[in-house]
Amino acid sequence: MTCPGIPMLFQGQEFLQDRWFVDSVPLDWSRKENFEHVLNAYRDLIYLRNNAHGNTKGLRGHQLHIFQVNHEKKVLAFRRWWDGGKGDDTLVVINLSNEPMHDYRIGTPEGGNWYVRFNSGWKGYGNEREAQPVLDTMADGPAQDGYNQSCLVSLKPYSAIILSQ
Repeated sequence: MTCPGIPMLFQGQEFLQDRWFVDSVPLDWSRKENFEHVLNAYRDLIYLRNNAHGNTKGLRGHQLHIFQVNHEKKVLAFRRWWDGGKGDDTLVVINLSNEPMHDYRIGTPEGGNWYVRFNSGWKGYGNEREAQPVLDTMADGPAQDGYNQSCLVSLKPYSAIILSQ
């Protein structure tokens, strides 16, 4: 839902359908109740992708800049945008390790406040432990990752956040 192109959701994926799709066999909609947290995450990602709140237009754009690939920490960060600027620039930061990241620095195309629009580690998406808060941040740091500004973010293990202004 955060990459360029048309997002593809396979039927039943949003409630973890556990069998091959066959068009003559209906989906098991009773699974929706057991996997409501996954359905909520998909719903929120679709809202962001469609720019429903007017602050993630970049997720609809064709522009992509992977600005950080940290093999040691197992972090990937990229920017999506349509025209660029507030309400358009959208940053996606992914922690692919089992370790939380505290005060992890990423570059930003603009200074100022960056707001967490999505946090896959949130309790409402099925994360049993929500001890580490993932907070909005201020980009007022030194140049980094090819951008003139930077900010500090926190990431839960095996999680992704989406930020925009």
